[in-house]
Amino acid sequence: AVGDINDDNINDVRDYNMLVSCFATNATSAACGANRTNADLDDDGNIDEVDHNILIRSFSERIGD
Repeated sequence: AVGDINDDNINDVRDYNMLVSCFATNATSAACGANRTNADLDDDGNIDEVDHNILIRSFSERIGD
């Protein structure tokens, strides 16, 4: 699913926290680590507000009741 940064098939606060740990100036930090590729949701090479907006929008696309 779009926005599932940690590949657990759920879009939740864990994905949000991973995105924030990789956001802009923190992209090279150890906290970002291997999540850098997954956190770049628009595949433009930058983790920025566009990726943040994609993730926030994905929270509204829940399946189920």
